[in-house]
Amino acid sequence: MEWRIINSTFVLLSASSQAQHYKLSYRISDCRYTILITSKNNKGLYIRYQFMTTDVFTLTIHMVSSLDGRIAKKDNSVSWFDTPDHYEKGIELTEQATADFLKTIDCYVMGARTYEHALELSKLYGWAYGDVPTFVVTSRDLPIERPNIERYSGDLSVLVNERLKPAYKTVWVVGGAELANQFIRLKLADEIRLSILPIILGDGVLFFEQFGPEQTLHLRDVRAYKSGMVELIYELKK
Repeated sequence: MEWRIINSTFVLLSASSQAQHYKLSYRISDCRYTILITSKNNKGLYIRYQFMTTDVFTLTIHMVSSLDGRIAKKDNSVSWFDTPDHYEKGIELTEQATADFLKTIDCYVMGARTYEHALELSKLYGWAYGDVPTFVVTSRDLPIERPNIERYSGDLSVLVNERLKPAYKTVWVVGGAELANQFIRLKLADEIRLSILPIILGDGVLFFEQFGPEQTLHLRDVRAYKSGMVELIYELKK
């Protein structure tokens, strides 16, 4: 069988003449899609399809780390993000695919040091998080230079249940390690996305250090990219 898309319609070529009705559901890029096959003629099987994104609130801890678990060097340099490695069987991560995926994130949360580092990098590369609403968890009077950024100093449970859940569906905590670990310990996080780069730093800030009680996880997905980066996606059991 051969599938094609013709005029925004999925077409199954070389189908039998008997009418068939199916309902299929699967996941692509972490959004749920439902496909309903509705009709066919003698040229093939035509279907209507509908894209449905999940409305379940998800708080994701996202970290990029070295193989030895370091998420930052002591001098905060980011040159180690650019790896010369190449994995032939890996997924090609294009700029367009990255941009499309980032559009699914509707809120960011970060700590003070991550925010300050992002501000420094923005002088060279621009603000990495665009116009997406961003909460900076801090008690310090940090400069706020964009209207979509808000300081928050209070209980993280209140932040999640009273500020984030009513307004957003896909929230990413992007650093630092201490803040991310607090969300995990308080059972406020739903998943961890750990992107491991093919490098051993040997020194720097550890993602997990003196974490506390053990935490059971469920491995939901593993993705290897041509750059040599491996992404592990874990669901947190609550």
